[in-house]
Amino acid sequence: MVDQHYNIILNHHAKGQRSVDAFTDFIKKQIESTVKHISEEDNLDTLLDGKSRNIIGYFNAPQGEEYNNFQKIASVLRDECHFYIGIGEWSKKKNIAGNHIVFRDRNGEKEFNGPIAGYQHLLDWANSNCVPLIREITFENAEELTEEGIPFLILFRTLGDKKSEEEFASVVLKELGDQKSSVNVLMADGKKFAHPLYHLGKKESDLPVIAIDSFRHMFPFSSFNDIFIPGNLRQFVEDLHSGKLHREYHHGPDKQPAQSPPPESVFNKLKPSDNRYSLLKDEL
Repeated sequence: MVDQHYNIILNHHAKGQRSVDAFTDFIKKQIESTVKHISEEDNLDTLLDGKSRNIIGYFNAPQGEEYNNFQKIASVLRDECHFYIGIGEWSKKKNIAGNHIVFRDRNGEKEFNGPIAGYQHLLDWANSNCVPLIREITFENAEELTEEGIPFLILFRTLGDKKSEEEFASVVLKELGDQKSSVNVLMADGKKFAHPLYHLGKKESDLPVIAIDSFRHMFPFSSFNDIFIPGNLRQFVEDLHSGKLHREYHHGPDKQPAQSPPPESVFNKLKPSDNRYSLLKDEL
């Protein structure tokens, strides 16, 4: 039986072309070390990029279950965080209470307070820090995002529209910070993703547009400016999870005549076929 850890790596990274050559290149990349070993404390401050997300493990010895867990998680999240291991006498001085792990970015440092020997706890913590709440969806990563199996909340905007991006991000951080595991908050180039907009009855001149893709249907948010009504965006997401969005599109709210059915999901076409390992997908 293949170890669950390696299934996670394959699902997380082995995207795009799924041929023998592609998997060979993928395996070669995975064999390469994803962790930088730091032997002097001064080197750590030099190597750390203040703009990046970094996880540093301080270990008394490069062995044991806790050390192995750190290496595994570095493999899973190699594209999301930079990983470092402190070794040597300077590192041991930091480990008075045993091995420990910290996350560091431009906002400061956070220590992992759970059991390092608990792989899933450590993975969840690392994932919550390494994967941002809001991500950009592109043609290159769309398939990977669909395979996470979480509905999309997407801001379609004109690329470079910083005002809409910042306003959307501000509301998301205030209202959806605890929804990371139940909805994928994304931003998309409205010009490149014109096909989903077309399914929503929208065009480039209508940007910015917010919508949910549940992988069954796409549900448009009432209006971008409605995000400034406190709690409105969160209610939109909660209405998805309660089934209200789906129900009201089919039956209409409060005994009113049924509305037109919502457009079908576009991003669902990116999911792998149930009948074959290769992908056949329509152009978005």
